[in-house]
Amino acid sequence: MEYENKLLSTVASLYPRKALDYVHTMLVQGGMEVISPRAYLGFATLLTLILAMIAFIAGSSFHLEPLQLFGVTFGTLVIAAGLFYFILSNAADSRASQVETVLPDALQLISSNIRAGMTTENAIWSAARPEFGALADEIKRMSADTFGGAQVEQTMMRMARRVRSQMLERAFKLIVEGIHLGGEMSKLLEEVSADIRATQLLQKEITTSTMMYAIFIVFAGVIAAPLLFSISVFYSELNEKIVEKQAKAVGSAQQAGGGPSGGLAGQGIGIAASAGKLKSNPDSINARDIYWFSVACILMTTLFAALILAQIQSGNPLRGMKYAVIFMSVAYGSFTIAHGFLAAAFGSFIK
Repeated sequence: MEYENKLLSTVASLYPRKALDYVHTMLVQGGMEVISPRAYLGFATLLTLILAMIAFIAGSSFHLEPLQLFGVTFGTLVIAAGLFYFILSNAADSRASQVETVLPDALQLISSNIRAGMTTENAIWSAARPEFGALADEIKRMSADTFGGAQVEQTMMRMARRVRSQMLERAFKLIVEGIHLGGEMSKLLEEVSADIRATQLLQKEITTSTMMYAIFIVFAGVIAAPLLFSISVFYSELNEKIVEKQAKAVGSAQQAGGGPSGGLAGQGIGIAASAGKLKSNPDSINARDIYWFSVACILMTTLFAALILAQIQSGNPLRGMKYAVIFMSVAYGSFTIAHGFLAAAFGSFIK
């Protein structure tokens, strides 16, 4: 175990100090502060490189061209690195969402405790109830720092930095400014709690009013686009087969007539015929190229659909990454099913 930790720390030492500090902040905000940032960064780097090497070896075994091999290897590298970042980001966002949900109730409870005659420190400590979840843990830490002699303003700002929530940060900034200006603590907490509730209600109204936009984006990216691309791919395959048949027919006619009576050239996708011999042009686009182009477009479309949907709903496009995999899977499934249906229904045209 000691050797593994030393290896991970050695790999993580290749990164600048700012990168380690950033990973540490993300781990704290995600509630995973027990994990060392050096261990996480080192493990992520090693696993990413291993996956990239596996992709390179697999691509070489399939005899991919150098450019394709580079694309597969680099794509695996980027996806693996992005996955490790997404784990941190999603954990921090989920924790922040839990805190924001119960924050108004916690502030209201602290205000009630102060009105009941408790000191600020005791009022904060009494608000650390189990039903508040992650917020209760942060309140306990905040009150422990306060009992240790730190000022309430300082402990609040520390707590704001430990949670990835703009709502919490703005609320605590208002409270700190109110304290500096000599405002009454209980009244100030009640007003901030009411403002947060109003903001959350407004966000729900915005989400409801933009529901039609969200439905349209999901339908266009997950259903409509794959169906249209499947039609394009099937048409290209159909056209390719028809041209092949025409070329063979012309070649047979030329042989039966004893000489060339004409040629079929420049028709179809990647196929030319002259004197009954089919010649494939490697530089032209064929049906297989259109298939992979369609798959790439579908994946990119669904990725951006997920990001736009998250931007509309929460204002943070990165939260859409958790929808991206689902959207991509459903879209590719729709594309495959539609293409298979067209091939089964109209397959006689290309036989």
